[in-house]
Amino acid sequence: MEGYPLEASTKALALERPGSFDPVEAIKHGFLHFKREKFDKFPEFYEELAKGQNPKFMVFACSDSRVNPSHVLNFHPGDAFSFRNIANMVPPYDQPLACPSMEGYPLEASTKALALERPGSFDPVEAIKHGFLHFKREKFDKFPEFYEELAKGQNPKFMVFACSDSRVNPSHVLNFHPGDAFSFRNIANMVPPYDQTRYSGVGAALEYGVKHLGVGLYRCSELNCKTNLTVECILVFGHSLCGGIEGLMSLPADGSTSTSGCMSKLLQKQRCGSFTQSALLQTRKSKPHTNAINLSLGNRTTRFFDFAVIGSGVAGLRYALEVAKHGSVAVITKAEPHESNTNYAQGGVSAVLCPSDSVESHMRDTIVAGAHLCDEETVRVVCTEGPDRIRELIAMGASFDHGEDGNLHLAREGGHSHHRIVHAADMTGREIERALLEAVINDPNIHVFEHHFGIDLLTSQVVRFISKVTLLASGGAGHIYPSTTNPLVATGDGIAMAHRAQAVISNMEFVQFHPTALADEGLPIKPPKRRENAFLITEAVRGDGGILYNLGMERFMPLYDEREELAPRDVVARSIDDQLKKGNDKYVLLDISHKPREEILSHFPNIAAECLKYGLDITQDPIPVVPAAHYMCGGVRAGLQGETNVKGLYVAGEVACTGLHGANRLASNSLLEALVFARRAVQPSIDDMISSPETFHMIDEASDSWARPVVPSALKSSVVSDILRTTARVRRELQSIMWEYVGIVRSTTRLETAERRIKELEVEWETYLFERGWEPTMVGLEACEMRNVFCCAKLVVSSALARHESRGLHYTVDFPHLEESKRLPTIIFPCSSVNSTWSSRQLQKQPIC
Repeated sequence: MEGYPLEASTKALALERPGSFDPVEAIKHGFLHFKREKFDKFPEFYEELAKGQNPKFMVFACSDSRVNPSHVLNFHPGDAFSFRNIANMVPPYDQPLACPSMEGYPLEASTKALALERPGSFDPVEAIKHGFLHFKREKFDKFPEFYEELAKGQNPKFMVFACSDSRVNPSHVLNFHPGDAFSFRNIANMVPPYDQTRYSGVGAALEYGVKHLGVGLYRCSELNCKTNLTVECILVFGHSLCGGIEGLMSLPADGSTSTSGCMSKLLQKQRCGSFTQSALLQTRKSKPHTNAINLSLGNRTTRFFDFAVIGSGVAGLRYALEVAKHGSVAVITKAEPHESNTNYAQGGVSAVLCPSDSVESHMRDTIVAGAHLCDEETVRVVCTEGPDRIRELIAMGASFDHGEDGNLHLAREGGHSHHRIVHAADMTGREIERALLEAVINDPNIHVFEHHFGIDLLTSQVVRFISKVTLLASGGAGHIYPSTTNPLVATGDGIAMAHRAQAVISNMEFVQFHPTALADEGLPIKPPKRRENAFLITEAVRGDGGILYNLGMERFMPLYDEREELAPRDVVARSIDDQLKKGNDKYVLLDISHKPREEILSHFPNIAAECLKYGLDITQDPIPVVPAAHYMCGGVRAGLQGETNVKGLYVAGEVACTGLHGANRLASNSLLEALVFARRAVQPSIDDMISSPETFHMIDEASDSWARPVVPSALKSSVVSDILRTTARVRRELQSIMWEYVGIVRSTTRLETAERRIKELEVEWETYLFERGWEPTMVGLEACEMRNVFCCAKLVVSSALARHESRGLHYTVDFPHLEESKRLPTIIFPCSSVNSTWSSRQLQKQPIC
């Protein structure tokens, strides 16, 4: 069971002992049999439960609720626990078969009840009719004609099966129109229990659908199925670790214990098409995820939307919510929707909300921090519109900290002359992400595709998303360095895709290293393994009075800048780097312990909890910190509406270079920029969508001329394993080159060395791939990420070599001074030439087909 979600273990325990299900025993069973890190968020809570302690509250959640103890009623650890899918863990006979008060229940509740009531003759059309007739009518207002047709016994063109971990409905899967498809959420749980002896989860659902609901010419009389549905395509969505792709690939075809066959043979036998796995759904095995299997008679892997959004951070979600009022939207995200840089942002959002503050003051702070390379018009737009964007978030349900006077509590961070940082303790990004995701999930026009990895823009893919307008909001490229505060998904995919699509790239030399990431080497208890991303110690700690010391307990910031600990990030990072080199140390110390304990724990609960896990009490001891790659100030060049030089392509967030940050980003301006530009890109996107002369059919036909990427299914598993190991080694080597030669302090010689070694390493890696049978059209997550990491690393190095001065985040010992004559952005045009000029603020759009 190790590595499985909690509900898998508790469900197994419930099925094993159906007459005596004990929740405390179940949670203990889960706790003892799981990887410990699954419960790092609530260690004391689960330990108490493991000892048999009774919780004060118990929370039951059906599959439609993504909850944990902190999500329900803001309980603290020890107060509550949640069983996801608890309804399905209870033995069927514990559930009433008759549901006289079904009115208002979700559709699956009725179909499930009907299936349990009549396990030998489950008729999907009868079930959906039962649900339609017994529910409140408004539940189906989104698809009234569709459900009415089904209620009359009409056959759908497509059938969709989904296990409980997939949030799907007919419009969420392939943007079907009413009448084309229907979805059985929790279909695996509607199958009579005795059908689950051979297959579990999605496997059971698929077998049940193929054998008992009828597919194509095949129908089964064993269970007296009344309706033979003529179905062209079956889509199966499921949890990879609970019956998803990995499970289906090894399922026996005939129900025997042999593993030589698989479900695909059963489907092929019934003329149901081929079994294919989308290359865009390559995912890391270490994490549970949602996968999709397409089984079709024709090409059903092209999906049409009015708007496509790549990325699920604040920029992508905010944009999606606005354009969804005017058309269908696909939000395509590489991992879980919450896994974005936004979710990891601690400090807050800067905005002028205090009477003593002013837009001019915010502008001045931004321009000074950006080493006077900022675009003044952009700065004015963002600082002026920022307060309204904050108010919109609050209206959507985002909860920020308030002071004793009832007004928003405004913090101050490095580089700011006033208190203007709106925050939710030290977890601001998480709160913003929560509010936006909640709104997105409830919007019927927005369709979220988790664990879809974008390969290229405007080219046909194994799974193609064709839209009239695309917003890139995919974040930065922190993982071109070995230590970064960014999540694993930050591999520069959006910048690399845009570069290949001939978009203009700008200011890539300005990589911001956050001065204070937690230094694991300095913790009393060392983490058991290397972190995937460095833990950020927010700027607000210094804003609240935190002091930096070297290991000799000497305060050093006054030696470097009159603003001391409140100097901009580039200054503080270089100062720490200098101290580390002088003392040959691995970290410095950040001390906030002189502040009242209650204040520290109130303002920085997340940091305090993280440090305490490793034996460090920040209310008594200093925090070991070290700089880590944090933010890309450069990216895809954008105009004031987020437009690029590529027709129909808009950008927002860290992937974009709007001119706001110049040579260095001011603290807490990143979320602000994302909010403002996501909103500004809406109207021109709508105009583009409406005025586009091309139909989806025309775009689809045009893209058919492109070579289609394929998964490396022809390669032996041992070869693929070797390729993955080698790719991981190459990635570590590239990161090491970037840190050693393209870090906080640079030189021309070191940059040239980096340029040469990166090119050699890339050729070596590509040669290795092709020698082992890797074709140019083959794609996989690790290989595509590696390609993007190489691309972004080369863009950073070439941009750095083009700037013959030290400005902001780019500091070179060969040109240590700022040159007024060089106060121009670095531009990489599609022809790959690098220039330090910019001819026009308004970008010329070039169609790319």
